[in-house]
Amino acid sequence: MDSLSCFQAAGEPVTKRYRITYVGSFPPPYGGVTVKNALLYKHLSARLEIEKLDLTRVKRLEPRAVLHLLRSVLSRNGALVLGVSASWRYRLTSILYRLNRKKMRRSLLVVMGGKTPENAAYVDRMNGYRRVYVETESMKRSFEAMGAYNVAIYPNCRERPAVPVEIKRWGG
Repeated sequence: MDSLSCFQAAGEPVTKRYRITYVGSFPPPYGGVTVKNALLYKHLSARLEIEKLDLTRVKRLEPRAVLHLLRSVLSRNGALVLGVSASWRYRLTSILYRLNRKKMRRSLLVVMGGKTPENAAYVDRMNGYRRVYVETESMKRSFEAMGAYNVAIYPNCRERPAVPVEIKRWGG
């Protein structure tokens, strides 16, 4: 995914900067979605100024994290990258669709696993995002069959270890 073109609205110069907030869960121990969030955040933050909003802190109702989420979602400025679970995806998509479509049009939704949406109204709301990234070609086809037109593939990837791994084979 080209990190600059994702946040460039049609007709706007690439130099226009948005305050970008990555919303996702980053709790240890890492597993599944949290590994993907950490990896995606790491690579995006290497190229863009991006702030992290950890949903784990929001779920614990930490006041500062809750206010950060509210400000990020309701503020007219900036853009979001949402790497969240299915239930949070539905909630945040509904809130953005109803209250802040301008920001939604500049934001990205990264679907990490889960099921394809069965509700056509929800798919219609998802079309409000600049781009919806899914992990597989079959997920992309499923989303498009439901009426989504802004779907692209973000492969399910892992970071390679820095130290080469040697595999020893034992005879026998």
